Amino acid sequence: MSIVTIMLLAAAVAAQPPKPVGTAGAWITPEDYPADALRERRVGTTVFRLRIDADGKPLHCEVIGSSGTAGLDEKACALVMERGRFTPARNGQGQPIEADWENKVHWQLPGADPFPPSDDLVEFDLDSEGRVSNCSALDVLAGRAMPDSCERLAKDVRTMVRPERPIHVRLRHSVEVEELPLDPKAPN
Repeated sequence: MSIVTIMLLAAAVAAQPPKPVGTAGAWITPEDYPADALRERRVGTTVFRLRIDADGKPLHCEVIGSSGTAGLDEKACALVMERGRFTPARNGQGQPIEADWENKVHWQLPGADPFPPSDDLVEFDLDSEGRVSNCSALDVLAGRAMPDSCERLAKDVRTMVRPERPIHVRLRHSVEVEELPLDPKAPN
């Protein structure tokens, strides 16, 4: 690869990523829950990647982590494509450019516990160059593999850790919510 090509590729990298206009969490409401998924009591988390154009409009949506229900995944992409608006990404010269933006939609039944318990375990090897290998991801509570989680979680770790020698990484993320009585002296 020539130096010119490398410089052109570097110029295309976003110096400023795209930013949602308003609150992205308001783009999908409980009223948007697909009727069949609601009837079948389907829940899950759809992780998606949007390609945003230089005007801040979504061009394409790709599911990078399935909720386990095609209808929920399709609805998530359809809604963020329709409702999502962004301040476009900018390159190093401040010019608007196309770029990717990732987020997720937690599909939970109306009236359900907002913090369902979860226990995820991800393990991988990380070399001194930040390359990931031998990745496995498991939803411990459901007892199912989460292959889409490997690269996404490893990418996050690579931005934080650059080991001097190869290491094995084990990430365990658990959520357990306990309801406690309110402290009458605590401010509201």
